[in-house]
Amino acid sequence: AKGHSRVTVPGYPATELEPGLTDGEKCPDCGLIFVAQEEIPALGGGEEHTHEYVTERIEPTCTEDGYVISRCSCGVATREIIEALGHEIEIIPGREPTAEAPGLTDGERCAVCGMILRAQQEIVLPDDGEEEHTHEYTTERKEPTCTEDGYVISRCSCGAEEISIVPATGHNYENVKIPSTCKEQGMTYDICTECDVTTNLAVLPLIPHTYGEWQTVSDASCSSKGMKKQVCSACNAEKTEDIPALSHTEVTVPAKEPTCTEAGLTEGKKCSVCGTVITVQKEIPAKGHTEITDNEKAATCTETGLSKGVHCSVCSEIIEVQKIIPATGHKFGKWEITREPTFVIEGEKTRICAFCNAKEHESIARIEPPVNEVKDEKHNISVKFSDDTYAQNVELEVKEEFDGESYQVLNNEKGNFKSKLFDISTYVDDEKVQPESGASVLVGIPLPEGYSSEETVVYYVANDGSGLEKMPSFVENGMIWFETTHFSSYAVVDESEEVLYTLGDVDDNGSITAADARMALRASVELEKLTDKQTLAADTDKNGTVTAGDARMILRASVGLETLQ
Repeated sequence: AKGHSRVTVPGYPATELEPGLTDGEKCPDCGLIFVAQEEIPALGGGEEHTHEYVTERIEPTCTEDGYVISRCSCGVATREIIEALGHEIEIIPGREPTAEAPGLTDGERCAVCGMILRAQQEIVLPDDGEEEHTHEYTTERKEPTCTEDGYVISRCSCGAEEISIVPATGHNYENVKIPSTCKEQGMTYDICTECDVTTNLAVLPLIPHTYGEWQTVSDASCSSKGMKKQVCSACNAEKTEDIPALSHTEVTVPAKEPTCTEAGLTEGKKCSVCGTVITVQKEIPAKGHTEITDNEKAATCTETGLSKGVHCSVCSEIIEVQKIIPATGHKFGKWEITREPTFVIEGEKTRICAFCNAKEHESIARIEPPVNEVKDEKHNISVKFSDDTYAQNVELEVKEEFDGESYQVLNNEKGNFKSKLFDISTYVDDEKVQPESGASVLVGIPLPEGYSSEETVVYYVANDGSGLEKMPSFVENGMIWFETTHFSSYAVVDESEEVLYTLGDVDDNGSITAADARMALRASVELEKLTDKQTLAADTDKNGTVTAGDARMILRASVGLETLQ
């Protein structure tokens, strides 16, 4: 093989309207591309251009195409291929062999380029005595290409050789057209279907852009232009135009009155859209402060005082700051007991300030409970007392009351609250006694189950029906303690919530039936335990205990023979 040749495929520069191409390289014989041409983007801008071409011609040879290139100053170029001329065959005469020298066969060469197309072969006379030789040829064939001749070589074993040239076939061109777009130029060229050699290359012009509606890029203002654009739907290329600036919209800027420290301004004018000042405001000097004296204030035991100060009566600005004079603090006298402590109530001591008569209080702890104690084992009620309270050994008797005047007093005032009523008495030698000389005793009653430790209190219940007296008390370790000088009836009442009930409706279902009477009857013989609320509903005669008589009244009420009140 003779190997590839390399020739330059000329490029051309880009213009403002059309892209260019870089130089490339290829083999002129077989069309192999060594360096591909690359597009150079159009520079953009400018008006429509009329091409003015300058022509360059490269003549063809026997084996290589020539071409004509037409170039415009804008960079657009066209190229027309001139096919290779082919060889002009010339016979090289041979000669007959002699005894002295061998002969030569006829040969062929190109009369233009001198290329040997068929080499001459030596002819040797046969030796005397030998028979005449008959050639037996073997054939080697190379097919021609578009631009290269082929050949047929016939060789004999004696060395004789004959060469026949098979002429090149020439190119078989087919036209190819690549349409232009608005962004990229197309081209048209002829390409050989056998070897891909191209000719008649021409660049096609760009087609016009397909622009859409105008779009606002930036709005125009009073002092500057805006911009709008159109976008090509095919390649997104943009075309822009200015939007003319607007006129100012004049508004009045109100005058500003001067203050004590700040200057004022006269009326002016400006644009309400962009804020440009049209008529400048003039400054009016500040008025200055109008001083007022702030009186001083003497400090007291608890309140700070103030020194003299100065402020402006117009703008209230502080000119001379008033200084704080610390409070003097109380000057207290000696402590005096204002409430003596008891077994139940904390005492209190008080002292008074000599300047402002302010009082300061402190509590005095409750008196320690007495060491002597007597208990009621059934109700677990305890009474604590001092040595001189009783002359002899004392015994405690407690009854839980359900009838009598004391119960009626309690029921009338606290009937809707959970409560327990106790008659508490002390005895010496089976004789009821009271603490001697009005001595105080401390009484503790177990806090009933379910009673609130915060809301449960103790009441003294007067036997004469005059009412209830609330006793000072406290709850500690499950016991509610109160202090008294006289034993009588005392009630423990949970005042945290009222117990709402309907007399006779023991099961609290909204109606009085035989079932309510049955519950009351079973409770009267201790076959059923009622809650506090159920007990209040079952105790129809309100005597503090549920009996068969209560059950009978409920039964009569269930059939309309009795009205419960």
